[in-house]
Amino acid sequence: MLNKKSVDDINVKGKRVLVRCDFNVPLIDGKITDENRLVAALPTIKKLVADGGKIILCSHLGKPKGEPKPELSLAPVAVRLSELLGQEVKFAADPEVVGPNAKAAVEAMNDGDVVLLENTRYRAEETKNGEAFSKELASLCDVFVNDAFGTAHRAHCSNVGVTKYVDTAVVGYLMQKEIDFLGNAVNNPVRPFVAILGGAKVADKLNVINNLLEKCDTLIIGGGMAYTFIKAQGGKVGISLVDDSKLDYCLDMMKKAEELGKKLLLPIDTVAADGFPNPIDAEIETMIVPTNAIPDDKEGLDIGPKTRELFADAVKNAKTVVWNGPMGVSENPCLAAGTIAVAKALADTDATTIIGGGDSAAAVNNLGFGDSADALKDGKIDAFFCTAGAPTTAIVELATTNTINLLTVDDEHAKILADAHPFYTTYSIPGGSYKGVDDDVQTVAIKATLIASPKLSEETVYNITKAIFENKDEIAATHAKGEELDLDYAVSGISVPFHPGAEKYFKEVGAIK
Repeated sequence: MLNKKSVDDINVKGKRVLVRCDFNVPLIDGKITDENRLVAALPTIKKLVADGGKIILCSHLGKPKGEPKPELSLAPVAVRLSELLGQEVKFAADPEVVGPNAKAAVEAMNDGDVVLLENTRYRAEETKNGEAFSKELASLCDVFVNDAFGTAHRAHCSNVGVTKYVDTAVVGYLMQKEIDFLGNAVNNPVRPFVAILGGAKVADKLNVINNLLEKCDTLIIGGGMAYTFIKAQGGKVGISLVDDSKLDYCLDMMKKAEELGKKLLLPIDTVAADGFPNPIDAEIETMIVPTNAIPDDKEGLDIGPKTRELFADAVKNAKTVVWNGPMGVSENPCLAAGTIAVAKALADTDATTIIGGGDSAAAVNNLGFGDSADALKDGKIDAFFCTAGAPTTAIVELATTNTINLLTVDDEHAKILADAHPFYTTYSIPGGSYKGVDDDVQTVAIKATLIASPKLSEETVYNITKAIFENKDEIAATHAKGEELDLDYAVSGISVPFHPGAEKYFKEVGAIK
């Protein structure tokens, strides 16, 4: 399937290698909330480092619209990549992307070094595939590697324009894998084949919609882009996101689906609110309304419960599913139910499932461990992370019917995690906690923390804290975790301030000064 040269076909020893990655990761308060895209890039980066290249990474992040916006800097990515790679990734902080700082950083590189450029979309020319910026990027390198599968469809400077000005351009391992897998799945799908599209804008997926209608049996459209289709049908969508220039296109696609005998499913009810949440994860009041009858002053921000059932039923018997884009503003807990419902529906199918887009993938990653245990039991996944006290019922039940392995987190990697996130600590799961796991297994854990409102009086919280630690024998008699109550352990690694009442008790017994 792959007719492109890959990193296995070139010699990069001593050469400067520009690698276009997809580091468009979700950030909240400067913290990466889903690092799948970073992990996916590691095999290519490690290969090029091992071969002695000088590795220059570039990517976009969000939509700064040609302006250097600090909240959309790739600086946090450099920090986390350094941890994942086990070597420094030098961040070339440069508002021009390819400016004096970036050029100096590249000039100083030795074989095997890694440099990350600033967000390519800090330059307005990036999304317009401007010649000048393409040449600037090309001037940094001898070889170009495209490993940004998630953005490969966009004609931007950093993945298309730059190729005109370099002698050698190849694909990375991620691109190679995805091209092979997607090519087989989409061109020769096991049917029924269901495609699910979400996200904000119809314009972003014009060709995708058209091509998928040729190949799939059912096309599901959710997210913000659905409201353009609904308005095209004459529905009332309030202040929902609509691309009025694409109304005729939407009608054409619906007509095409009918002519081809394909199902095109749109939301029938909507979670609406007064407007987009600000900040994005803020708690907001919502209401459920028909998608074609959204009040004039309301905005549709997620699919409703009837639509969740409709979409879940559509994928129930599918054998191939392609999903790209969330069903709503999935970063907000009040507006994530639609995206999570689709993720759970896919987990319950036997279909070959291809999930693209950071928000869609994040929804799958955020399924509860009970769902994950069921999925592993059914052979749908091979591994999952679980944050729960040991032993926990879901894993106990899993171990009775399946052979399980608990993976050890060694001291080195536990320290890396704890240094980055101080609320983590090491913990040993006792042998015999789960059937078939006879030896102790070291892992990392987070502490169970009692959160007290600042409105509670100092006396009340003092008495609660005192009661816990002075009655731990009684607690242990009812729950095994009571044996682990320890003052020194309780006051270490806490990333939030103690309530004055708790602080008073801990000082009184000498646990803190």
